[in-house]
Amino acid sequence: MNTKFTKEIRANFDRKHITGIALGVFAINALTFGLIRPAYSATTSNGNLNCTTQVNNTAATATCSGTGVWRLRIDCAAEADYVSEWVGQGGGAVQKRGECTFKARNATVEFQ
Repeated sequence: MNTKFTKEIRANFDRKHITGIALGVFAINALTFGLIRPAYSATTSNGNLNCTTQVNNTAATATCSGTGVWRLRIDCAAEADYVSEWVGQGGGAVQKRGECTFKARNATVEFQ
């Protein structure tokens, strides 16, 4: 067998293997320290309104259907919370979106 060819295959395998390990370690650290945050959602209701919130990194949205008055509040890391204006709706679905500078930790719907 050609030893030069064998060494080349080993070198390429080692580079790919090391790159894969490095990317895996980065991903684990990023998730652990909050650099990459998977999206999540939650639902809430007050009887007249049914709302869903979604958070993904720095942004959050709330979608409410039904009738009533509500607003979106986002718990932002290292800055004041984002609070939308009050939304009065008489039916259908309405969506509000807000953004934090660094990271959105949680989003809630407040009812009036």
